[in-house]
Amino acid sequence: MRIPGLLFLQTLLRVPRFLRIPGYLSRAEGLALWRAARKVPPGGHVAEIGSWKGKSTYCLSRGLRPGGRITAIDPFDASGDKESRILYEKERGAAELESVFRRNLRHEMRRHEFQIIRGTSANFPQDGPTLDLLFLDGDHSWEAVSEDFRRMGPCLKGGGMLLLHDCATYSPTDGPRKLRDGLLVARKFQTLRQIDALVS
Repeated sequence: MRIPGLLFLQTLLRVPRFLRIPGYLSRAEGLALWRAARKVPPGGHVAEIGSWKGKSTYCLSRGLRPGGRITAIDPFDASGDKESRILYEKERGAAELESVFRRNLRHEMRRHEFQIIRGTSANFPQDGPTLDLLFLDGDHSWEAVSEDFRRMGPCLKGGGMLLLHDCATYSPTDGPRKLRDGLLVARKFQTLRQIDALVS
């Protein structure tokens, strides 16, 4: 059971700039990303697909121990699945999205090594298992999210963590839910918990 006051306090302590960065995460999801990144060993590598203006990246970065590495992958052009595209275009603002992302993460970029890839999972170098944590939150169509996993799933180290966003029944697209269900049936990953629309 969540205690609203406690959730607010934890947000202030662990991800203090959470409310200042626009994005589509609940407080509970932001804290779950923080906790997942906290489990990554020192010097570990975290990657996310779908960074928008940096809200989820910020939560991951705050949880990651100093000296870690973060790869953020996004086309930074407000594209995505057709259900989301209208919302993204409406909320993108006048400033260039990658510039907004960099401004929101400027303090975090002093704590970790950041690699920003303007593109999709196809632009991620396939150098074998290098990732301790992979967060998929890009284009949520089945075609896109399954392709993201096909390309980046093999980059996860043994025992690495996979997190999927927009897996709730109220999420507008079913791609992440289909991927989650397929992975569970194949016993490739074990779902530990679901918090709002985030599965880890």
